Amino acid sequence: MINRQLLNMMNDPDPARRRRAVKRLARSGTPAALQHLEHIARSDADAEVRGLAAQAQRYIEKTRQKKRLEAPPIESAAAGQRRAAHQPHPPRRANSTRQRLVYLLVAALLAVIGALAALIFFKPFDLFSEAALFI
Repeated sequence: MINRQLLNMMNDPDPARRRRAVKRLARSGTPAALQHLEHIARSDADAEVRGLAAQAQRYIEKTRQKKRLEAPPIESAAAGQRRAAHQPHPPRRANSTRQRLVYLLVAALLAVIGALAALIFFKPFDLFSEAALFI
């Protein structure tokens, strides 16, 4: 949207103020700015302002085209579901170092618990007998 102050600057008799108006229009990048820049490029009395307006038009077109190229294509929800249904599942990521360490510690803890259980429950003699006191 072009405000009244900017419109006044575009119609100012001072070419420096009109150049500033052209630069502001270029920064806005709107379709309305393109229309005003086209008018200025065709009809301004100062050649430098006309050249700057033409350059600003090219800048806006270039940035708008770049944004269109960078924007991802829009697809319907049904198309996205169809595409997802036909793609294989992504490969599983390798476990991180922290996960591997946790798995190792759990495995070691289970081994120690198993060894203690074997010592306690599978001894050939009673823990409270006299023979157990000398071991």
